[in-house]
Amino acid sequence: MSQWNIVEEIRVGLLERARNDSDRFAKLPLYHFDVYPTFVPFAELTFILETNDPNALQEMHLAEQSYHTCANALKLRNDELAKFYANPRVSHRILDFETGAALTKADPQDTFFLRKATDGLYTCVDRTLPRLADAIKKVEQLRRSMFPEKKPLQLIHNSPVSAGIG
Repeated sequence: MSQWNIVEEIRVGLLERARNDSDRFAKLPLYHFDVYPTFVPFAELTFILETNDPNALQEMHLAEQSYHTCANALKLRNDELAKFYANPRVSHRILDFETGAALTKADPQDTFFLRKATDGLYTCVDRTLPRLADAIKKVEQLRRSMFPEKKPLQLIHNSPVSAGIG
């Protein structure tokens, strides 16, 4: 569940503010998170192979791999943004320090990799969140069948924020 929370925070804290903006690649800031998720202890969960749904373990593994892909996509996007700002052929002028409004001029070849990395991050997050949510539901189904007296897990969605974290 902690992996889902981190990917959801990337979506809400970074991506949603510019989702429909054609120049989102240049408007999104560097984004780091200092939270490390809890990873699934697969070696301790092999008993799942003996349940009515042995594929649940594989689904959890694939969901966790999707989380890793998102973390790597965010790192790649941050790296490409740093290269973009360091490129001497790209000009940057800050118009308003308080709002962060700026004017950037660059040729299409200088924006190509940053655009691709940004679009890839959106795609990765959009594919990963449902996969993680499905894995959590699968864990809940297993929990319910094995321990019916325990309370269920719940996903709590963040609402989009107006002030970005960057």
